[in-house]
Amino acid sequence: ALGQHLKYLNDLKRAKKIEGKELKYELMGIKQDIVEQKFKTALRKLDDLLNKYPKCEEGFLLRSKLYHKIGKIHDALRDISQAIALNHNAMSYLLMCKWLYEAG
Repeated sequence: ALGQHLKYLNDLKRAKKIEGKELKYELMGIKQDIVEQKFKTALRKLDDLLNKYPKCEEGFLLRSKLYHKIGKIHDALRDISQAIALNHNAMSYLLMCKWLYEAG
């Protein structure tokens, strides 16, 4: 029984490592879409990514920046607030304050 439990834990660790690599590659592809100004494609991929990884701070931060870039301030603020809730990052706070100031 203990051996099976240890095997299960090792399998779980391996799965998390693979999932982390997949997430990293998905984010890299989305960033490339943004560089190429494929904003609709990037938003669709970010929606899919965040449905798959609902605690991905980087995904929320990236989507918030994209929403801001295309003028969807309310959506940008919602997503950056979610990113901050997941990880209290000072840079995210500063970005949110800047956007709030710009919005008046």
